[in-house]
Amino acid sequence: MKAIRHLVIILIAPYCLAGDFDIYEKIATLTEKEGAFEVCDIQALSDGGTTSICLFADPGKLWMTKRNDKKSTWIVVYEDEKQPARLIEVSNPDAGALLFSWVKNRYSCTAISNMQHDNFEASTQEDLIAIAIIELINTPPECKD
Repeated sequence: MKAIRHLVIILIAPYCLAGDFDIYEKIATLTEKEGAFEVCDIQALSDGGTTSICLFADPGKLWMTKRNDKKSTWIVVYEDEKQPARLIEVSNPDAGALLFSWVKNRYSCTAISNMQHDNFEASTQEDLIAIAIIELINTPPECKD
């Protein structure tokens, strides 16, 4: 019986791992786009300090969630119609760099600096998302136009 259980694990594991590999490949694809991807939603949770940002990761969605304090870490969940939502391990610097690339793709360094110093007037949903991202990432990389 024990041998059969190990055999089943050996036969099924490559399929399970391949699914997770596919998710990491989607994240790598988003990273390679250097910010040229779409944000599908932003949600401020009712706890008064947690924000979730949704990225389209064809065919699913990548939800990146973080509290507004400096010590918190990113929680990343991938969901699609085929499989239940899955928690994904992404380092804080990688999550921050991915989101910052979206901001950098849309805004000048001057505008980003103004966001960092609360001198930016948001006029669109995209502006609000960019400001939230700047607040959530601990220290954005150097910005050079």
